[in-house]
Amino acid sequence: MDNQYVGKVETLTGWRPAFLFRDDDEPDEVTIHVWGNEEKPFAVSAKVVYDNAVGTSIQLVPTLLYDTDQGGGLVVAQDKKILESNFASYRMSLIREGEEWRGRWSCTDGSSGDADFSPVKDTAELNAHQCGSWAEFKRWADEVRQLGLMSAFRGHGSNKFRLRTSLQRVGRNRLERYCAETLPEFKAHVEAVEGTRFALSNGEDYATLLGLAQHHGLPTPLLDWTRSPYVAAFFAFADAIEWQDSRDATHVRVYGLSSDFITRTGKSSITVPFYRPYAAALEIGPLRNPRLYAQQGLFMVTNATNVEHVLLEAGAVEGKEYLVAADVPIKFATEALQDLKYMGLTAGTMFPGLDGVCRMMKHSMYSRAKPKLNNE
Repeated sequence: MDNQYVGKVETLTGWRPAFLFRDDDEPDEVTIHVWGNEEKPFAVSAKVVYDNAVGTSIQLVPTLLYDTDQGGGLVVAQDKKILESNFASYRMSLIREGEEWRGRWSCTDGSSGDADFSPVKDTAELNAHQCGSWAEFKRWADEVRQLGLMSAFRGHGSNKFRLRTSLQRVGRNRLERYCAETLPEFKAHVEAVEGTRFALSNGEDYATLLGLAQHHGLPTPLLDWTRSPYVAAFFAFADAIEWQDSRDATHVRVYGLSSDFITRTGKSSITVPFYRPYAAALEIGPLRNPRLYAQQGLFMVTNATNVEHVLLEAGAVEGKEYLVAADVPIKFATEALQDLKYMGLTAGTMFPGLDGVCRMMKHSMYSRAKPKLNNE
């Protein structure tokens, strides 16, 4: 199975949208989120039982039921009557047809319904502005600033890369499991190292903890953004030159995220295990996180692997442009990084401490060597 599917489930009140998640490190368990029809959303975790050796026919055996709290987040259901008597009597049988899974759920009380799931596709086509030089990128950034339409930016070392969280890149998609297992363990380590208490029941503490995890290398459902297009460009070009020998890349990309999107979705607290595909801005205070302060950072939190599609579709519905991008040839990396250094933007300033100093000196070595890049 793939790791994310969208589809629908026929319930007693009619067809309802559904979202299925799976993790690489627990391939024999999935979580299905169901919402719609003005009914309260819910989710079910289930074991995957294979009916045949080739894995084209499976049964899902429910193991845990989730309710939703006031913020729309998933919480373990407390209805003992459902859990003990009715819940275990359900099964869902699915058969693979091409890339899709189709089948039917049933209960020992005679109720049943159909179900269809298709893998999430990232088919978004973002028409990026093509900058022929570093100077043209600066003109683009100045125009964006003057218009005031875009207020957050993100840099990629290759324009072939999609917007995907670090958690998704390691094959983790079940956010209810991440919040129940990974974050509490990280919290215990942070409290021991930092000598500071965090309350997971407090939305701002929760968000701060996630921000620390993101900036110290633990995979999270967050994407880093910055208020500065030049900080984003620094990360794009620095990434490009550090990985130039192992990537077939010709251009870096800098994304721009609209002020309207941030205003509409932005918050300082967070609900991570949400039941439908979503992306939202998240502004976290820089307390205990000097990197966030230095990078003028903010975040996006999402459960979707096709983030660009979600943003472009939401913008189309609202009649607004939520996401833009500019591509710059990698051959301008040396010029760009020297110019950014003149602006005071180096690894030393972006990553306070010895790690940043060493990265800054490494970038200087690349610059002096004037390495051959893929499109030269």
